[in-house]
Amino acid sequence: MEQTLYELYNQILGQLENLPRSATYRVKTEQVVQQRIQIVKSEENVEVLEEKIGCGQVEELIDQVATHTRWAVSVVVSSVS
Repeated sequence: MEQTLYELYNQILGQLENLPRSATYRVKTEQVVQQRIQIVKSEENVEVLEEKIGCGQVEELIDQVATHTRWAVSVVVSSVS
C-alpha cells in the first residue's frame, strides 16, 4: 500500500510540472506532496505513517490521493485550454 501511495504522489508531481513554476496551486501542492513522499519513504510502520500524515488510514489516503491526482489533471487541463 505504501508503494501505491508513493506512485500516486509521484503522478501528482508529474502533473504539476505542466503548470507554471510560480502557480500557487503548484507551489503549495508540491510542498505537501514532497513532505508526504518523505514520510512514505522513511516510515515502515503503517500506523506511524498514518499518524504522521494525519489524514486517516492508508486505504483512505490512497482514495484521497487518487482523487487529488484526478483533480490535478483537471487543473492542468483547464490551465492550458
